Amino acid sequence: MEPSLPSLEQDFRRLLKKTRKELDDLVAEEKRKGISVKELIREGKPHKEIEKVVRDEKIGLLVLPAHEESRLEHLPFGRDNEDLIRGMPCSILLVKREPKPAPYPWPS
Repeated sequence: MEPSLPSLEQDFRRLLKKTRKELDDLVAEEKRKGISVKELIREGKPHKEIEKVVRDEKIGLLVLPAHEESRLEHLPFGRDNEDLIRGMPCSILLVKREPKPAPYPWPS
């Protein structure tokens, strides 16, 4: 039995709500750390929308996850990484994961 259209729409709305909550929590955490964050939410093909924002905001460096490390990162960057990298009018830094603080005192 195939899922009904209302069922798919409900699932999509639940996923959208959950993802928005994750994004809000992520932004709030970064702001608590004193990091300036500008939220931009767009709908459409991810690589096209990101390219448009890069051009409109005159962004010189785009930092992206190198691998899909979480569901939140998979949604905007998953399958479109190659298209995104090839079409960007700016430099791109691919990061495997967020760096951890360096140990102190330094190991000998």
